[in-house]
Amino acid sequence: MAEVLRIEHLHAWYGESHILHGANLEVGEGELVTLLGRNGAGRMISFPQGNTLTKAFIFIALILILSFFTFAATANRSALLKAWRSFLSSNGLTVAQREAHGFSGNTPYFLLYLNFLLNAGVFVFLIIQAFNPDHRYNNLSVFTLSMVLTAVVLLLKHVLLYVFAWLMPGLSKDINSYNFLIIIFSCVLGFFLIPFNFLIAFAGTIEWQTFVTLWLLALSAIFVAYGLLRAFSLGTKYLFGYPLHFLLYLCTAEIIPVLLIAKLLFY
Repeated sequence: MAEVLRIEHLHAWYGESHILHGANLEVGEGELVTLLGRNGAGRMISFPQGNTLTKAFIFIALILILSFFTFAATANRSALLKAWRSFLSSNGLTVAQREAHGFSGNTPYFLLYLNFLLNAGVFVFLIIQAFNPDHRYNNLSVFTLSMVLTAVVLLLKHVLLYVFAWLMPGLSKDINSYNFLIIIFSCVLGFFLIPFNFLIAFAGTIEWQTFVTLWLLALSAIFVAYGLLRAFSLGTKYLFGYPLHFLLYLCTAEIIPVLLIAKLLFY
């Protein structure tokens, strides 16, 4: 097996703390290697580092995603309008879910949701850059990792919902409604993430970029809080009837994905 990476006698310090003591690592072609260790053990020191991505790369990536969104929106112009109405009212959500059946009915929302996943991945990558002014993680590996992990974490919620619906068929109708609510909110958030990403990527100075990032993070948090409030209105009747199931879902599908993304961003 061809060797693609070799590390010998790697030492690293975090301030005055000597966190890596002569670490050795060999990775062969096609091998998958996982680094394990407690906080501060030096895992991120081994994270792909380097300032190799240019602003032109980010601009091209954002333009390509914008082009995809334009295609998704024009393929069925009414889908984005229905998503917005569903975002604003429960009646709009009910009507949109009733009409979204079959391949032709669901495809426009799936395309808009894919736009959200792409923009969310770029958003996570840009936040990593905003909180690392030395640009040590500004490379293709981190960009790809941000895109893939963000998509996996977000899609995991839908998988868990389908599992819950299968385990509790009596609740499947409301679970499917909540699943559709997530898709609708993601479609709308994906639309707003397009200008958000351009603002963060080309904000200018580091100070201004950090300010814009924090402001947009706060705005996104308000957006997500509104979505959770709408979702809570669907789930309150199960809070007392099925408290164990409700708390199990809350931990696995709501709290854990947020913690995973936060871990990726800030640690």
